Amino acid sequence: MTPSQTDGGKPYQNARAERINGILKHEYSLIKNFENIHLLRAAVAQAIYTYNHQRLHTSLGFITPNMAHENDNQSAILNKKSVNAI
Repeated sequence: MTPSQTDGGKPYQNARAERINGILKHEYSLIKNFENIHLLRAAVAQAIYTYNHQRLHTSLGFITPNMAHENDNQSAILNKKSVNAI
């Protein structure tokens, strides 16, 4: 496997990662310098938790990614039950 990077100044080459990086930097203040790696890791973990469990996403109909995931799991369970009932 050969590692690759996008060309400098061309964020559209990896738009999803660029979008998430921008949200983490600007909405969760992860653009600042941290005193040590432990503080950075804690801030990133908190930002990711908030992003997935508390931040409402317009693309998901104003629910959190965690709620969307739970809804998908419930739908899969219900579909499996209805298929088994037939």
